[in-house]
Amino acid sequence: MSIGVVVFVVWIALQGRLTVANVVGGLIVAVGVVVLFPSTGGAAHRVNPVALVRFVGRLLVDLVRSSATVVIAVLRPDPARVRTEVIEVRLATRSRLVTTVVGNAITLTPGTMTLDVRHDDDGYVLDVHVLGTVDHTEFAASIAGLESRVARAFRLVGDAAPPEVECFGSAQLDLALGRTNVIHAALRAGPASGALLESMKRLQVYRSAA
Repeated sequence: MSIGVVVFVVWIALQGRLTVANVVGGLIVAVGVVVLFPSTGGAAHRVNPVALVRFVGRLLVDLVRSSATVVIAVLRPDPARVRTEVIEVRLATRSRLVTTVVGNAITLTPGTMTLDVRHDDDGYVLDVHVLGTVDHTEFAASIAGLESRVARAFRLVGDAAPPEVECFGSAQLDLALGRTNVIHAALRAGPASGALLESMKRLQVYRSAA
C-alpha cells in the first residue's frame, strides 16, 4: 500500500470526523510526506506551488459538486442514480506519485472510489467504482483532466520527451485535420492520445509486414 494512502487514513482516524477540511488536510499532509520523503529508488518530482493551489481548489469544487449528487441520490433514489459500475481508466503518466495522488483524489470525491491500480508496459490503469449512470467517454476525460492538473503540480524531474509518430505525411495530416500544409501536430496527454499511440504501433507493424 502506498505510504501516502497510509498517512491519509491515519490522519482521518486521528481527526475523528470525515469533513471536507479534514479530507483536504489529510491529502495535503499525505502528498507532503510522499514528496519530502520519497521511497528509495523513486523518481524525483518538482512541486509547482501555483499548480498545486489550482489542483486543490478544483478538488474542493469537485468535492462539493459530488457531495450534492450523492445527497440527491440518497434522498431521491432512482435506478439511474443508484446504479453502480466499475470503469477502467488508463493514465498517461508513468509517475507513481502522480498515479497515487490521482487515485487518492478519486477516492476522496464522493461517489467514486479507486478499487485497484495496475501497472503494465504502457503505464498505469485504474479500476474506479462509480455511483450513478455516467458516460464512459466523459468520465475518462474528467480523469484525464484531473491527471493533467496533478502532473502540473508535481512535475517529474527529467521527464522524457513525448513520443513522436512518423506514420503520416503532410498530405495525410491535411486530410485528417482539415487544414493545409500541416507539418507537425501535437496531442494533449490523456486516454485519447494513448489510444492513438497504440493504433500507430499496430499500423507500423502492419506496414512493416506488408
